[in-house]
Amino acid sequence: KSGSFVYDVQLSGVDNWKPTSAELRVLSAEMVKLAYEAVPFERLSISQDLAEALFEHNKYKLEQIPSIVQQSIDGKVIVYRIKDHIDISRGPMMSNTNHLGRCTIAAAQQVETDAGLFYRFQGVALPKSIKVRLFFPPSWLKMN
Repeated sequence: KSGSFVYDVQLSGVDNWKPTSAELRVLSAEMVKLAYEAVPFERLSISQDLAEALFEHNKYKLEQIPSIVQQSIDGKVIVYRIKDHIDISRGPMMSNTNHLGRCTIAAAQQVETDAGLFYRFQGVALPKSIKVRLFFPPSWLKMN
């Protein structure tokens, strides 16, 4: 609803990375490229066994799966696939990336949790249907 998002990532072999504004712009540009590709978000309802196989190398996702199954009506896990990336999400998601309008990854910082050290990426993405205009007061437009 808000357009803001966070995504926690454990990056192996990366210590004390403090991304520059240029690096964040590169990541944001990748989101823009995805928007132009109109890649579909595919909603999949999968069994617990398949979910555990998909996320066998991700102990954090594996820990979530039993409670997701227990809370679901049909004992299934909802995942979304975009290209070769699959992740657990309650959804709903947009139908494809072409609905993505203005977007940016605004920050990425290290976060220490009980589960270990992560990088938390934070950003904002607005639907294409929402037009954003910059407004400058007339006094700003005067040239000296």
